[in-house]
Amino acid sequence: MIIFNKENQIKKALNSIMKFNNFRFLVIFSNFIFVNVLYFIDYTFITEYFKLFEVYILLLFSLLVYFNIKYFGFFHIMVFFHSTFLLFVLGKVPADLFDIASIQEFYSLVNNNFEIITIIEALLISVLSLLAINLFSFFFIPKKLKLLNSNKLYVSIGKKIMLFSFPLIFIKLYIEYKFIMTVGYVSYYAGAATNIHYPFILIGISHMIFSFGYFIFLAGIPELKKFKLYSYIFLFIMLMDALKGSRGVLVLPILFYFWYLGNFYEINIKKYKKIFIIFSIILISFSQFYAQYRLDSSKSYDYSKILSFLTDQGRSVSLLSLYIENKNSMPETTLGYIFEPLTFPFVYVNNRSLLSHGQNIDTVTLRENLNHRLTYYLNENYYLSGGGLGSSYIAEAYEFGYLGIILFSILLPYLISILYKYSDKRIVVFFSFYIVTHIFTIGRAEYFMNLWGILKYSILYVIFILILKILIKKDLKNVPKYN
Repeated sequence: MIIFNKENQIKKALNSIMKFNNFRFLVIFSNFIFVNVLYFIDYTFITEYFKLFEVYILLLFSLLVYFNIKYFGFFHIMVFFHSTFLLFVLGKVPADLFDIASIQEFYSLVNNNFEIITIIEALLISVLSLLAINLFSFFFIPKKLKLLNSNKLYVSIGKKIMLFSFPLIFIKLYIEYKFIMTVGYVSYYAGAATNIHYPFILIGISHMIFSFGYFIFLAGIPELKKFKLYSYIFLFIMLMDALKGSRGVLVLPILFYFWYLGNFYEINIKKYKKIFIIFSIILISFSQFYAQYRLDSSKSYDYSKILSFLTDQGRSVSLLSLYIENKNSMPETTLGYIFEPLTFPFVYVNNRSLLSHGQNIDTVTLRENLNHRLTYYLNENYYLSGGGLGSSYIAEAYEFGYLGIILFSILLPYLISILYKYSDKRIVVFFSFYIVTHIFTIGRAEYFMNLWGILKYSILYVIFILILKILIKKDLKNVPKYN
């Protein structure tokens, strides 16, 4: 009788899962067809119902987030992906809906007021991309990582590298911060950073050494307490680095911290949900405060600016709209903007002297990069003074039209699935920080990761493995043999 009841409970659970999965697929697929129909017909009629269209987008997005949390779990990469997609791609939709800021206005040193039809096209292809990703993510991406056993040697070596490089990177950041206070943020990012001279080479490369130590530490799957402690050390350095002007340098590692925590350890999900929400509020406040401070440190903090966070961050729809308006008049690329991160190492090696001086005409000519070329095309002086509009995988994919959006959106969940399917390989965990933080920013960044950074850390990892093998062999030789 007990066995019979258990069998019934299992059958009921399986039936409810099947019903949920079927319902989820039906909702996503029907909306995918609906948005396709809107895209291919004359969608000018949406201009009369634009507010209603925005409500539809936000309701659909909320439903997709619910599906992902229900299916994958709160700390899964797809939930984080949707959070950053809202922030970077759809951020201006709620701001426009509640009249906080107009989605048609884009105020930067490249100023623009978009036609509403351009905004509608940008939103349609953004939603199409999101639906295509969701349609295939449930088929491709596993719910959980394949977990590795802890490796104490990796953990120990990673800790030692971090502690060794900690004072070096602190000195490096102090030198850079003083330099920025002299020349200004814009000049620093426009190429003036190449004029900084460090006392010795180890200080100059300390950031790479410190990060490498943390990646080795992560690949060792440390105990929870050790993970927290050394992650706090890592985050402290990222905070210092963020003071140079890039807020994402701090925000992304914090998001990664929660992702790693929720995927590699058995934790109290409810407890860490609350902690994550509190952290998010603090990060938003810090981000807006520091943005104001950079613009004018003499003014007191305007707390109402917190409400404009989504508008400030949700630039991807504006970037995409700029690309839609100008793509036919811009110079053609050889391979496409989307492949530039993969070809960059070869371009850089062959033209290192020309590409080592920040943003200039040589950079625009040699690099088929959407950020560089679109910014330069729209405002040459803004670009040459260090300004940039950023990028977006949607704009890069749209260079190939509708098919580009669909194909690259379908490919994305497959690429993400590699992280989950091969997470029992230590090298995959070693690169997890790189991979995961890139997925978080893809809505406002390039589709592919920059191969140059991957190659640098790959070389270091290979050297590390070779040294490890040599040392282990020596230890084995010294072990006495007994007959």
